Formats: sequence, C-alpha cells, structure tokens
Amino acid sequence: MRELWVCSLLCVLQVLGGCSPPGPVGSDTAAVGMRYDPGDPLFDVQPVASVLPEGAGVDVFVQFMSGGFTFVRVGNDFLAAFDVSMRIRDRKTDSLVSERAWPETLRVNTYRETQAVDRYLVEKALPVQSGSYMVEVVVEDRNSGTSATRREAVIVPDLKHGEPFIGRPLLYRRDANGMMQPVVLFHVPSSDDTLYAQVRLFNVPPATALATELLLTHYVVDTTEAVPPYYYASASGDYRNRSVYSERVDTVFRQMRRCTVADGAAGLTLAMPPLDPGLYRVQLALRRSDDVQPSWTIGTGRYFAVMAPSFPRLGTLAEMARAVRYIAVGSEKDSIASAMTQAELRRRFDEFWLSRMPDRRLAAEIVRRYSNRIEEANRLFSTYKEGWKTDRGMIYTIMGPPEHVERDASRETWYYQTTERGAAGIWQFRSVEFAPENFSVTEYLLVRGRGYTNTWMSMVSRWREGKVF
Repeated sequence: MRELWVCSLLCVLQVLGGCSPPGPVGSDTAAVGMRYDPGDPLFDVQPVASVLPEGAGVDVFVQFMSGGFTFVRVGNDFLAAFDVSMRIRDRKTDSLVSERAWPETLRVNTYRETQAVDRYLVEKALPVQSGSYMVEVVVEDRNSGTSATRREAVIVPDLKHGEPFIGRPLLYRRDANGMMQPVVLFHVPSSDDTLYAQVRLFNVPPATALATELLLTHYVVDTTEAVPPYYYASASGDYRNRSVYSERVDTVFRQMRRCTVADGAAGLTLAMPPLDPGLYRVQLALRRSDDVQPSWTIGTGRYFAVMAPSFPRLGTLAEMARAVRYIAVGSEKDSIASAMTQAELRRRFDEFWLSRMPDRRLAAEIVRRYSNRIEEANRLFSTYKEGWKTDRGMIYTIMGPPEHVERDASRETWYYQTTERGAAGIWQFRSVEFAPENFSVTEYLLVRGRGYTNTWMSMVSRWREGKVF
C-alpha cells in the first residue's frame, strides 16, 4: 500500500508541478523596488548577425521557459496573450536604429497542454547597417499585466569591405518532427537528442579552404545545496560557496575538419556528443588553410548549462528526495541518502511525509506545494546550478515570495511581514560577481546570522506539520 501511495504521489506531482511561476522585475543597476510576482514573462534572447535581402541585419531569437507566460480560460480553450517589442540601439550613441512591435497569442485545448508548453520560440529579422548594437526585447503579458526586459549585444560586420568575421554560436536541437530548432535558453535540459552549434561566417573569400576546430569544455562547479541561514558565516559572508572552479576545466570533445566556403557568407554546423548536466563552453575557431595570403584565424564561443531532463521541474524520485533537505533533520537526511535501492528510497521518502501528516491527502498537497516552490526557485534563480540550491532559492522555497524586494548594485533585500503563514523578517543578500574566462554570473549570497534561527525553524515546522497555506 505504501508503495502504491508513493507512485500516486509522484503522478500528482508530475501533473500538477507546472504552475505559472513568479518572476523578477527590475534592474541590477540603480536602487530599485521590485517584487517576485506570478505571471512575469520568463525568457532569454539571442541576437545573431545575418544577411537579409536588403543587406546586413540581425536575427533576434526570443525563447520562453516553460511557465513563462500566463494562460486564461477563453470558452473551451486556454489562451496566452502577450506583446513583444524589439529595439536596436547603437552602443556608442545610444540612438534608436530599428524598432519592431507585434502581438503574440498561443491557444491550447486543455489545461494539461498549458503545463506542457515548453521553450516557445519567436524569431524576427531586423535590417541594420554594420556596427555594434544593443538589442532590447520587452515582453508584456496581457493576461497578468506584467512585463520583463532582456538586453543582449551584437556586432554586425561590414559586408562590403570588412575582414572575415564569425558570429556568436547558436545552439540547435531537432524537434519531434526532425526539424532543427534554435535553443536560446541558457539552461538546456539534457536529452538523448544531439545538440548542435551553428555559426555564421561573413566576408570569407569564395572557394577559401578552411580548417575548423570545435572545442567543448566542461567546468567543475559547486553543486551543493545552500546551508541554513543561521549557520556560522565567515567574514566574507560566503559560507561553503565555491562557485565555478575556473582552474578545473576538462576537455570533453574536440573535433577538427577541413571545408571550403562557396561564397562570402555561409553557415557552419557542428554536432556535439551527449552531455551530462553541468556548465559547458563551446568554442569554434577557423583559419585559412591554403597558401593564399593574408592568412587569418577567427574564433567565437558561448557558455551554456545542461540541466536535468525535466528542468525546471523535479522529474525523478531521487531529485524530490534530495530537495527535502531544507526541512529534514540530520537523521532523516542520512536515512534518505543511504537508501540503496529505488524501492527503499520510495519507502523512506513516503515515511518522511506520512509520519507527520494526519492523512494522505494533506501530505500530497504539501508535497505538491513544496515541489512547486522548488520549480519556481529553479525558474527564478538558476545560474550554473539549479535555483533551489542557491541562497535565494532556499529562502524562497521555505518562506515563499517576499512581500517586497529592494535591489541596488551591491545587495538585494527581501522583506516579509508576519502573516498567517508565519513568515517574518528581513533577509539580506550581497551580490558577488564571478567571471571565469569571460563568463560572468552574479551570485546573491545570504548574509547569515544566528538571529534567523527562530524564524527559520518556525517555518520549517509549519512545512513538516502541513500548515503552509
């Protein structure tokens, strides 16, 4: 009976785990007030230099994370509606060079389909002259009334008199129909499908012989979960935080081949091997391999993080069992971690929740809520590791969305009021930027202290007793 109960619980989590998450509003620069509210659009942007019929241009790819927009019931269907605007500005003068705006709608027939919509992609081509630009994309969700902004830089080469140029790599993966689809999101769920890196070449003389090299490297990163907020903090405030070990880099794959470019603008696509979860950097270098002078070498690269197949959701029992660390005590953590078989892990996971809940329905509801919090934290706070393992993800999972957030260049402060949820207090995070080899990520590290003990333990107890509503 207990094993049947766990199986039914897992089914509940898989069906209900895809709620519409909150998302951040605001900027990392000036001091701003912000909130983590449900319905904020969640997406990434990648602009790529291109050749349009009228000349040089930029292809702008916008990809939404699952749960990145809000659905509402319209008749027998469910509808997501949002407005997209793109602006391209000159990076030197900040002058507006090109602008485009349009509405988008997405209609599905069932509620389950709203939870299955994943990695929705929008693509637009905008003509520009050669130069260095900042591409700004604003998405406003018409159903929730919230909006979000993303900015990415792009260089467009001179197509008439410029030097050989290689654009930033764009990742691709085949869809269910076998068609190549761009992967814009920084966090890429792992899959058996091959991941491809494609670059665009410009100003390469026709019939030029090229030697190409694809180099894929893996970075060792900190994957540990955050520790409780009352744990002793060192003077620097970053207890057990090790971030990216830039000195520990493994070469996963290296491929060299020769090819010939037919004309001055072309594309080059290279396949990568199957990848385990982790932080990767793909680099492509091209050099002229014939004896014609002048000789030249050009290169480009990008980072991306491979996550678990179900990311941002918890997709396996092992993932769900590990995520209870924030509300389990030491002996409970050891018991779950020491399970030797899948059946034993299921039994211990089941016992952890059932032993302190008055009935199975309440236990299922609390596990569903906890799983949803983990999923929301993954959407909001993931960097090179899952968002729930970060300091902000830990606080968000246990305390819920803060009432108000203030952010400036060096810190982020979360404010909670005392409510029926029992949440209270002020939580301060300091920002620390890590930049190993051109990879920049900002971490927000909790300023820990003993003063958090009572508030934290009170909220943990509410989770364990099924009183988090």
